[in-house]
Amino acid sequence: MKITYVRVEDRAYPRNERVREALLAAGHEVRVVDRVTGGPKPVRLLQDLWRSLTAGRGSDVVIVPEFSLPFVPAAWVVARLNRAVLVVDGFVGKYETVIEDWAKASPRSITALGCRVVDRVARTLSDVFLIDTDQRAQAIRDRAPGTRVMTLPVGSPQWVLPEPPPPAGDGLRVLYSGGMLPLHGVPFVLKALARTDPSITLTLVIAAAPERMAELHSSIGALGLTGRCHFVSWLTHEELIRTVHRHDVVLGVFGDSPKARSVLANKLWQGLAAGRTVVTRSSPALDEIVGVAGELLIAIDDEAALARTLEDLHVRRNRLPYNPEIADRLEDYVRTRFDEFLGVIAERRSRATPRTRR
Repeated sequence: MKITYVRVEDRAYPRNERVREALLAAGHEVRVVDRVTGGPKPVRLLQDLWRSLTAGRGSDVVIVPEFSLPFVPAAWVVARLNRAVLVVDGFVGKYETVIEDWAKASPRSITALGCRVVDRVARTLSDVFLIDTDQRAQAIRDRAPGTRVMTLPVGSPQWVLPEPPPPAGDGLRVLYSGGMLPLHGVPFVLKALARTDPSITLTLVIAAAPERMAELHSSIGALGLTGRCHFVSWLTHEELIRTVHRHDVVLGVFGDSPKARSVLANKLWQGLAAGRTVVTRSSPALDEIVGVAGELLIAIDDEAALARTLEDLHVRRNRLPYNPEIADRLEDYVRTRFDEFLGVIAERRSRATPRTRR
């Protein structure tokens, strides 16, 4: 099939990269329309639409990626002109991000209403709506009956390979990678770390606006963690996996929003695939993989539990679990869900009215 990705904000974003790789591996032709940057917003949107119309000619499937839900109506036009299947990736919802995670406006505000409309239109216009966990998929079905929603796990990129933990050091080496989104719960992590043995260290691979970084450094100083927290600039794929392999424990997400309690984040998949112990906040979403991950996956409920867990891992840091087969078992699970998705879009496409190729 000819598949067109429209208004892609970041080709290297793990979610986006993984889905495109699966489509290519299945033998489909994938065309990517990158988001236009620079200039007034109305002009950019018109340019995005024009480029999508041009690239989308003859498409069997049109996909709207994770950061572009407001573009769904335009993508719907592209899909209908080509009698193509419209797939929308709802991994990053507008309301959950702007209102629930960032709290940029009141849930009763016009901004919140606008976010709800964006999400609702995206679900309504899609032929297939993608989400990352079964828990979130069920929530969408409950909220919007009739939506054709499918679970497409984040999974781990192909460049993440398992490797035994490094020789035990003087203290536990903990890794956090990500941004300063409330979803990730960095303040939660720091407060827990402050309650642990001083030899436990935290490496932060983090990117955020200067003011957010200043707040982070201030919090670290106030908690007495300055000598225990080390910062690393944003890394390439190869550098990131080498950094993961140099640590004993990888942290997941610890936010308190509905999304934080229902997602399986990139870092969780990558940490497990690398063979590292992963500690994350408890969530029903973990039920999908806990049977595969086994003792490598540890779920906690609060800061005190995270502190206790890190202390326990510190004590037994020279005998942490390692099972390279987990990476393959996780990949088998992800591949099964991707195969279901590929089958659905192929079936949807076969039911479309035949048309003359252009």
